[in-house]
Amino acid sequence: MYNDLFWQNRALVVGVGGLSTTNANTPFTNQQNAVTMYNAAWSGTSAANSGTTPTPQTATGQCGDSTAKYWDIGVRGQGAPGAFGTTPLTPTYSFLTNSGTGNFQEGTSTTNDYGVNPALGGAGAAHPGSLYCDGSRVPPEAAIALQFAGWQVPPGTNESNALPAPPFQLQPAATVDEGNNWINLRWGPLSLNVVNQQNAPIFTFSADPASGSLAVDFVKRCLTTQNSGCTGTGNGVNPAWTAAPSTDFYGNPRKGGNSSVDVGAVEFAIPNFAVVSVSPSSVTFPNTAVGSTSAAQTLTVSNTGGAAFTGLTVTGLPANGFARSGGTCTGTLNGSSTCTILVTFTPGALGTVGASVSVTGSVAVTGSPVGLTGTGVAAVSAATLTPTSWTVSRTRNCPGTGILGQLACSLDGSQTFTLTNTGNVTLSPIPTGVLGGVAANVQNYAVVGSLLGFGSTCGNTVTTLAPGATCTVLVQFKPLTTQAVGLKAATISVTAGAAGTLTSTLNGTAQ
Repeated sequence: MYNDLFWQNRALVVGVGGLSTTNANTPFTNQQNAVTMYNAAWSGTSAANSGTTPTPQTATGQCGDSTAKYWDIGVRGQGAPGAFGTTPLTPTYSFLTNSGTGNFQEGTSTTNDYGVNPALGGAGAAHPGSLYCDGSRVPPEAAIALQFAGWQVPPGTNESNALPAPPFQLQPAATVDEGNNWINLRWGPLSLNVVNQQNAPIFTFSADPASGSLAVDFVKRCLTTQNSGCTGTGNGVNPAWTAAPSTDFYGNPRKGGNSSVDVGAVEFAIPNFAVVSVSPSSVTFPNTAVGSTSAAQTLTVSNTGGAAFTGLTVTGLPANGFARSGGTCTGTLNGSSTCTILVTFTPGALGTVGASVSVTGSVAVTGSPVGLTGTGVAAVSAATLTPTSWTVSRTRNCPGTGILGQLACSLDGSQTFTLTNTGNVTLSPIPTGVLGGVAANVQNYAVVGSLLGFGSTCGNTVTTLAPGATCTVLVQFKPLTTQAVGLKAATISVTAGAAGTLTSTLNGTAQ
């Protein structure tokens, strides 16, 4: 088994559940236990009820059930795959949900990828569609009132009846159980294209790998990394490459020029049209002070197709304080490329507001419009300076004698004080740190300026401080030989605009 792609094929067992509920349409069913689907587990050599029931799907092919158990491939009667002395199937150069060891074992080949989402049917696939995760054969979109779902077959109906005529060209047939009771049959989508009761399309399945899928070019022609010659010891032609059909499901060539082959039934090809999406699908801005402007949030427009997206237009802004502040998106976005839209929020009043930004052009844009939400809050000017104190002791060595002595003085240890804007408005101006206290004591300290990325940033490389931003003041204790030993108390202060002046104490002892 070469080049196969299995992903999230659920393992389920049928069991006896609790008593059924009853209503006007289903009298007396509360006297019977309901036949129930359970997630599979393994006990001994047989499948067993794990005690958990699948999360109901609300849409055909819906994925993401955290309770699901998967067993992609197996042989009828095999029992637990590979865990109880039986030999599992052994695919190679394939993608499978589970690992190659332990319960629900899929195979042992080191050339497989286990647990890696193959990314099928996404934007950029040659035949875009939806990833299908198996579930009920009754499409949830066809649900009708009360407990019924799908298309019901009235009791007594046989295959010769003309009505009801269900979708998918399947004809109902009555089945009689051993108690001579009619069993109503239900069925679900057995088609790549699913329609609802009004025959409107609701789902299209695709086995195409999307752009960026690891399944693309997974099977190399050669057994080493190069993909052409295949000469020399241990560098023969890959059997998985040889076994791959020369064309894919749609008849597209797979091995032109000795190229690599994709895992699965479909060879990836960049479509010859634009495939455009914008992400994220919604943006919530941090709480922003009234009258202030938030940091810009980035929307990314991606064209994973093979043709240019023309007529790119951004609409919906400005609105409710939201505005476009830049970005790289212009009128045309070439295939296999991206551009950006920058959006800011400047609230004019307290409270939460919303808006949306739309991206339009020559093809429909997935994810557009993008919802924007922001909340205006009262302005708060606040800051901290940490640590609040520094205690240090050092031998008097400044200004130092001779070159070596002066060098030793210049290398005296230092302390970094960090100024943080803890409010929600930008603080400005931010000057350099200022030493204070008794003049004689202050002479034993120095604020280190900014040089080649070293030293203080407050007032040097940083003169304004956005909410949450920081700058630093670097202070050295340089005890003078001309002064007596003892404590040389002083302070270091930084003024942070409307937040006022922040001060920390310096407790240096000269020895």
